[in-house]
Amino acid sequence: MRSQHLQLGFKAYDPHELLPHFVARNLGYYRDFGLSYRLRDITHLDENDLPEDLISFACGSALMGALKESGRKIVLVSTIHPMFWLYGHGVSELFDLVGKQVAGYPVNAPPSYFLKMILRQSGIEPAEIEIEPARDDLARLGLLKAGEVAAAVISSAFPPMTLTKLGFKKLLFFGDVLRIPSAGLAVSEILIYKYPEIIRKIIDIFRISLKTIRQSPAHVNPMIAELLHPSNLEEIDCESIRNCFTDEGRIDPAVVQNFIELLSREMQLKRTPALEKIFDYSFLPPLGA
Repeated sequence: MRSQHLQLGFKAYDPHELLPHFVARNLGYYRDFGLSYRLRDITHLDENDLPEDLISFACGSALMGALKESGRKIVLVSTIHPMFWLYGHGVSELFDLVGKQVAGYPVNAPPSYFLKMILRQSGIEPAEIEIEPARDDLARLGLLKAGEVAAAVISSAFPPMTLTKLGFKKLLFFGDVLRIPSAGLAVSEILIYKYPEIIRKIIDIFRISLKTIRQSPAHVNPMIAELLHPSNLEEIDCESIRNCFTDEGRIDPAVVQNFIELLSREMQLKRTPALEKIFDYSFLPPLGA
């Protein structure tokens, strides 16, 4: 890492991962802290293959990597509500999907595991549904529009109202069911050791962004629209999106411990690392400060 220059990685170009970054970029927070950056698409990189000086926004992937002891830690949680929706066509509830096809995320992508966990919590075994992996939202939405599948998992890149206007029914919002560190900041332990002052700066930047997201809709709503397809602000429930973001930049340990145990079973891991191997909140102020 060149001094004060960041490599920032995203898995999805949508509000879920990138809204705090857009706020920091558009309102000059990076500049105010003397930081420059390069934004990189890391969709096709495994957690173990990420450059050690890269800061990732995709905390769901970082969490799964940490469970496999990737050497990366989550230092700030921007949302505990995974922003994925399941939309159906010709079905009205989850149980209507039994025996049918669903367009899901690629195998081993975090939302693929999230969907299976939600199905089990709803009393449906994933094997009762034929989950077809599809590469991205456009492919999943295309399969749904063509009638090739009964339902599809769609990310925050598409406003729910857009899907409703197309005649699809919202079967569930993942964030209503799961509480997980799904986006934020994840870094390598080596980066924490070598450049703690830079880690502290970007955490401070994101904490200011999170406050702005929660308290300044006039500034933030146009940025949400900029990240969406289409970007018609009238079709976006911006308040619901903003309310998905945290105030404190962390998740309750008891909540995340329960989720990690469920995810570890879903991933068929033999053991689960301690939370301190996954999270490092040492750069955050005490709760309520």
